[in-house]
Amino acid sequence: MLFWGMLLQGLAILLIPFSSEFYVLASISAILGLGTALVYPTFLSTIAQATSPKQRAESIGTFRLWRDLGYAFGAVISGVTADLFGIEYAIFLIGGLTIISSLIIKFRMPEQINVIKECIEVDEVKQALQANKKIQIIDVRSKEEYEQAHIPNALNISLQELKNNRVTQGNLTPTFSRNRA
Repeated sequence: MLFWGMLLQGLAILLIPFSSEFYVLASISAILGLGTALVYPTFLSTIAQATSPKQRAESIGTFRLWRDLGYAFGAVISGVTADLFGIEYAIFLIGGLTIISSLIIKFRMPEQINVIKECIEVDEVKQALQANKKIQIIDVRSKEEYEQAHIPNALNISLQELKNNRVTQGNLTPTFSRNRA
């Protein structure tokens, strides 16, 4: 959707200098708006899909920084182009850059982003427990929270304990307390 949205934006921008009639310009504006509507939610969705929850806000902030810098530099460059060659050339430059950007996205960005699944969903746990599959549930709450209520046979290793011992995935060391119900 990013490719199609940016392509629509670029094509709509390129059509602007060729028309002065209200209804044609309104139609071009609608196409430009449709392209924009395809682009921005998709960017945010892609960022959310490609980053962990801890990095998501930083990634969105970085995206917005570069996007806004692009607006600022684009305004300066198109203004200089308009002064030197005329407004039509500035509009062609912007439309052309937008189309080139869409082509870069088309050929450089993967169709699907492979995301490492950080955890399994509740329904998957329920199904595994009902099927009597051998799974080990690790309850990362504090000892007090664990003692209030927990899943039977869940291993209690607090987040603080995990951080202190630098446990890597699949490598639990015997230094942990194993509180069981």
